[in-house]
This record gives sequence, structure tokens and C-alpha cells, in this order.
Amino acid sequence: MSKRLMVVSAFLLPLLPLLAFFLLEAGLASNELAAVERLAPQSAAQLSALPDGSEVLIEGWLDPQNTRSLDSLPIYITESRYLDVDLSEQWHASQVTAPFAVALPDGGVRVINRNYVLKNPLHTIEPYPLQRDTGLALGDRVTIIGAVTHDISGAAVQAKTVAGGTRADYMALQQSSASAPIKSAAFLALLAILPGLGLWLMRKRTQRYTPAAI
Repeated sequence: MSKRLMVVSAFLLPLLPLLAFFLLEAGLASNELAAVERLAPQSAAQLSALPDGSEVLIEGWLDPQNTRSLDSLPIYITESRYLDVDLSEQWHASQVTAPFAVALPDGGVRVINRNYVLKNPLHTIEPYPLQRDTGLALGDRVTIIGAVTHDISGAAVQAKTVAGGTRADYMALQQSSASAPIKSAAFLALLAILPGLGLWLMRKRTQRYTPAAI
């Protein structure tokens, strides 16, 4: 193995887990983007006519009849600040979710589960010096992806993703999430290639200016 290849390998191998992570993140974001592009927003009436398990997207507003759980944020991510062992500042995040109702133009729809993922929170409050909460307020625009279900109260949604903003906002978020890891992976690959390229240029320069033996 040439010295140039050995140097490139020495730089590239430690970066492979990071490259794999960035590419995986890009793939997941691309899959979510494809799902959003495939699904058109459903009305309350359309949800009622769909069979259980149908994948759906709804776009509406957080119904003001929701119970307030933290000031005006019924759904939020709370982060607590602490010092790590090396005295660096870190944040520990946990998600606080609850069932809620969504107001659509033709009626209300219930989200009946808690185990969804909150994305694109629209508000930040700091109730304490070492804590901040980011989430959605009553009346916010919200986009939900999940599966339709029915119970004695009518149609409802088992949400997989709850995102602040419109469907277009969520699509823009996923497009950014898909492109950012690709750019990071390309940057890491460039960092791995540059040392080998530098050695190759130095070798060429040395060969160019080394006098031929007599």
C-alpha cells in the first residue's frame, strides 16, 4: 500500500461512522419528505370515510379547547441545562406530549396518542434560569402525519409526527434536513481526501525539481 493511500485511510477510517450517520439521517429525512409529498391534507369528513390504518396527513390549528399544561404550550420539549464532567455546558431534553384536538375547516379531529414526535416547535419560553421549553401554543398551525382510527366518538388519528406550521413549512423543514447531512458528509470526505492530495502534490513537486542522477 502506498504512503499516500495509507495517509488517506488513516484520516478516512475514523470518519466512516460519522459519514454513515449523516447519510442515514439524510435517508430518513428523504423518506419523510416523500411521505409528505405523497399525502394530501384530509378534511374531517374525509377521515370519517377512511378505513382504520389508512396513512393520513391533516393540517389545521391546535384547538383552543385543549387543556393548558404549561402556560400556553400544551405540547413541548423541555431542556435542562447542566455542567458535564469537563465543565462544558450541556442540555438534557425530554418531550412532554398529550392527546389533543385539531381544528379543521369542516370540524375537529382528535389525536388520541402520546407517543408521537414533535418537530418544528414554534415557541420558546424560559420558566427558570436553567430550563427552556420549546413547543406549540394553542391556536398554532399544525401538520400531523399518522394513521386514522375510529372509536365510539368517531374518527381520530394515531399521530406519528406532529409538526408546527403548514404542510409547506414541514416540507421545507424535511428538504433542509435531507440536504444538511449530505453537505456534512461531503465536507468530511473532503477533509479525508485533502491530506492525500497534498502528499501527491508534494511528491510531484519533489520529482519535478530533483536533479537527474549523472
